[in-house]
Amino acid sequence: MENLDPETMRALLQIGKAFFQLDGSLLDNFHRFDTNRDGVLQTDEFYSALRQLGFDFSDALLAKIMAAIDLDGGNTIDYKEFLAAFSVKDNSELDVLAKGELTWQQTILQQVSNVFYQHRIHIRAAFRLFDQDNSGAISRDEFRAGISTFNAILEMPLSEDQIEALLVHLDTNSDGNISYKEFLEGFQVVDVRLQEE
Repeated sequence: MENLDPETMRALLQIGKAFFQLDGSLLDNFHRFDTNRDGVLQTDEFYSALRQLGFDFSDALLAKIMAAIDLDGGNTIDYKEFLAAFSVKDNSELDVLAKGELTWQQTILQQVSNVFYQHRIHIRAAFRLFDQDNSGAISRDEFRAGISTFNAILEMPLSEDQIEALLVHLDTNSDGNISYKEFLEGFQVVDVRLQEE
């Protein structure tokens, strides 16, 4: 998926937050909006779902949102694409998402988590991009350099203080470096199989 422009990223985050506030699981709500019961959301079903959630996006933005979610270009959204767009959460966010209250750290983690999840096939390559000296861990300086790439697509670029707060969050053993395990676990993807049981 190409880098999303800030308007589309912001809209996806707003839609995801609205989905999390609905009763039932993401699977329940996917089926609820799949009105013709064909197992995918047609464009009109998805747009109807957004209207029911209270969104009134322009046609141009709706098209960009659809394109961002419709990873296979089939002009429909299957459940896998729906999950890829809306199921990413940092573990610490589960409760606050339900209440609809996000701190700035959680909002940033949500945005970065979405980017990481959308590019999950390339996550090892992303880690290597951060790990410029190939040491197997990301130093604080390497992290600062790498995260600046994400500033281009975040609604509000991260300040030095915010980057420092993310470093503290990710460096769970406080050794001054972020291991691959810490890197992945810091942007935790919920196993949707557990949600479907």
